[in-house]
Amino acid sequence: MKTMIFILLLSLGLVCASELIIPSENRTGDSSHVQVYSRNPKCPAGWQQYGERCFRFIDTARSWAEAERFCLLQGGNLASVHSLSEYYFIEGLIVTVTHGTPLTWIGGSDAQQQGLWLWSDGSRFSFVHWSPGEPNHGDDDLVFCWCQGIERLSEVGYCMAMSQVSSS
Repeated sequence: MKTMIFILLLSLGLVCASELIIPSENRTGDSSHVQVYSRNPKCPAGWQQYGERCFRFIDTARSWAEAERFCLLQGGNLASVHSLSEYYFIEGLIVTVTHGTPLTWIGGSDAQQQGLWLWSDGSRFSFVHWSPGEPNHGDDDLVFCWCQGIERLSEVGYCMAMSQVSSS
């Protein structure tokens, strides 16, 4: 069974997310490189499920580049957001864990070409909950999310999404 788990790395911490293959009876080996605890049988302990993905907040702080590098080392990328309901779920998780609304990196960037927004995980950039006046077509090439919408900035916390764990 596959489940998506994302790692959202925040200025006050991180929320993990990635596609995870839960080992079956005929599978052996560790399918996750993250130590976790689980309440939901589909998600590792300590993670919150949304659809086919699992989310977890972990306390840390990194720049966008450091966050992406950390995600890559974990086999993933910064998180992408694909619907308003998914955005509100992530927002609710952040507020529940932090009791606030810290700035949070997500994987959106137009660093390669101004105005051409891409997700660092390669998924289609078809949904964005932009804050009023964003994107402002300024010099900032990265996006972050917070409870009033998604904006662009250069140095805040961040989000991470791990890639699919190989079944081989």
